[in-house]
Amino acid sequence: MTLKMLFVGIGAAIGSLGRFFIFDLFSFVHFPIGTIFVNLVGSFILGFITTVPKFKGDNNERWRLFWGTGICGGFTTMSTYSGDMFILVGTSPLFAVIYVSFTLVGGIGLAWVGMKLGRRNQSV
Repeated sequence: MTLKMLFVGIGAAIGSLGRFFIFDLFSFVHFPIGTIFVNLVGSFILGFITTVPKFKGDNNERWRLFWGTGICGGFTTMSTYSGDMFILVGTSPLFAVIYVSFTLVGGIGLAWVGMKLGRRNQSV
């Protein structure tokens, strides 16, 4: 159990730092581009690792935890997504609808693309 927690913790630290740098990179924009970016990329990565054989099976549970729970969990952010949405509702309801729609459709779409690519790598 302790080794699994270490894999999740290290992955979460890496993912959170990645999110911090992405948010900092887009800090000059007054629209939550950083949140959209991390959530879409995280959806793609999680879709990929759930289907690629290298991460399947009991022997690879630590790596699934590292990448999925750790990195993707630390990198993506539902709370910031929700907070950004409520701010946009107060300032521009149209932008709020665009933001929510783009993130939802894009996240599901990129998870699907990641899964398709993961399945194509059956020889990995």
